[in-house]
Amino acid sequence: MTEYWYNSQSGAIDTQDGIVQWFNEHTGVNDLQRKYLDWHGPFQTKEDAFQFYIDNKSAHPDWAEPTDSLWQSFKNNTGAYAGHVAGGVGDVLGIHGGQIDAGNWIIRIAEILVGIVLIGVGVAKLTGTGNAISKIAKVAI
Repeated sequence: MTEYWYNSQSGAIDTQDGIVQWFNEHTGVNDLQRKYLDWHGPFQTKEDAFQFYIDNKSAHPDWAEPTDSLWQSFKNNTGAYAGHVAGGVGDVLGIHGGQIDAGNWIIRIAEILVGIVLIGVGVAKLTGTGNAISKIAKVAI
């Protein structure tokens, strides 16, 4: 039997049947789709998926209207994911609401400097230049 799924980000209504349906039910994929990927379902019919949207759109005005158009669902997804990417980049760079998190930057710079020092120590140990440097240091003293 075919199941229908509604994606609230893209508005797409997709189907699952046969081995895909069995696999998703028995491996927990359906739970992951619901929790992280904005999929809602399963529904018995496409009309049930549309009705789910109608019943919940007042509580979720940001949900995309269901569509059969692949192009429209792609455009809806592009806008939604662009926002997610921009937010992720802001988190990595420590920029929140236009404010730069200086503490985050200091930690990241310190991590880079410690990494460079550790790489230098490792290269010196592998090549034996550490002994030459220590001999030079002893002579200079």
